[in-house]
Amino acid sequence: ISSRVGVTVNNLFFDNILKLAFFTNPDSLKNFVNNKGTALSTQAFTQFKIDLMPNLSTNIGLHSMYLDVNHKATIEPRAGINWRFTEKDEFSVAYGLHSQMEELRTYFSETNNSAEKKLQNKNLDFMKSHHFVMGYSRKINDVVLIKVEPYYQMLKDIPVYPNSSFLILNVTNNWAINRALENTGKGKNYGIDFTLERFLKDSYYYLFTATIFDSKYTGGDGKEYNTVYNRGHVINLLAGKEWMINGNNILGVSAKATYMGGLRYTPVLYDESMAAKWALPDHTRAYENQFPSTTGIDLSITYKVNKANYSGTWYFMMKNILVQPDYSDPFYSRMKNDVIIDEMKMPFPSLGYKIEF
Repeated sequence: ISSRVGVTVNNLFFDNILKLAFFTNPDSLKNFVNNKGTALSTQAFTQFKIDLMPNLSTNIGLHSMYLDVNHKATIEPRAGINWRFTEKDEFSVAYGLHSQMEELRTYFSETNNSAEKKLQNKNLDFMKSHHFVMGYSRKINDVVLIKVEPYYQMLKDIPVYPNSSFLILNVTNNWAINRALENTGKGKNYGIDFTLERFLKDSYYYLFTATIFDSKYTGGDGKEYNTVYNRGHVINLLAGKEWMINGNNILGVSAKATYMGGLRYTPVLYDESMAAKWALPDHTRAYENQFPSTTGIDLSITYKVNKANYSGTWYFMMKNILVQPDYSDPFYSRMKNDVIIDEMKMPFPSLGYKIEF
């Protein structure tokens, strides 16, 4: 039997002031967040690994989290078992409860503009997710491994607006929340992961992963929708090669190719949007539409110089070599007098140096 115990304490500082007015109505200035201060969050865990048999082991543990903003706390059980039934084959099954706090600006968002602040989201509970995972892996040889992992995630206590399709997990920048949320949303993610990996040997390696999945949620209106992240599939291939230079230095080249379904978006009420000259989403069809699938390629070149007491690495990376588009949500364009979806096409080069002692 072996065990691990740990504690993490985070002291979070924030100073958020955000006021917003629609340019069509300058008098509509509203406070969304106008607070500053500190918050303390703590996490603790304990884990035990027990070898039941030479080829059978289990991990059992507890994780806890506490937030002093609203004195919310959670206890999360986690357990897993691994069975190596041959020298090359292994089966595993695991369960865990995982919790997540909101961004501080959500807890301190204002829900009206009166002289007395009303922080109606301050007492939001943690979002929770029950994770169930099975896995089968097989060593083809000393350096090649395949793995298959079906999974299911059951989410609950997700903040939503009552009688609405709004779900906070769909918001990438939750800076404009000024209504009262409630922890009644729920969701589910399920799919299967496939991995084929060759570890570094003879100066080269590769990694192939493929995921097929579905992601749904139930909003405050009791109806089920796609989440914004319900791409359906993601396929990655990473490969690299290294060469020894001058006996001690290493030149490395790697490339990554990705093929994945597009993010989801909510269609607009076209006639109403044209009349209002502002994109008005059809929330009864939340995230019904999907952007096109994309194929991306990233390239990385590194040169590592090893010295007696340190090593230095130069690196050059170029992301999105194929200049695949990044799509925007539908918006009303005053230049085109139409509701459009914009496409941004741009590669992302970067050059840097890091030193390790």
